[in-house]
Amino acid sequence: MDLSIIIPCYNEKDSLVALEQALFPVVDSLRRTRSVEVILVDDGSRDGTGDLLHALAQRHLGVVVLSHERNQGLGMATRIGFSRARGA
Repeated sequence: MDLSIIIPCYNEKDSLVALEQALFPVVDSLRRTRSVEVILVDDGSRDGTGDLLHALAQRHLGVVVLSHERNQGLGMATRIGFSRARGA
């Protein structure tokens, strides 16, 4: 794996469509020259973000969703993402 993109999410239901539309054209472009994974960390969201992240992962290859049962904060969500990352 050449590149890991880690995105912590907390109650982001309303912004996930925009994220998907902006992120995946860039990811597809990067994949022309390197291997890329996207790690989405749901940090205990209560607004349905987790379900939407899992649906997004079904639509795009190389997407991993990690979930916390309760909010643990941005730092922990980021650390969990880095612990799972296989790229730089």
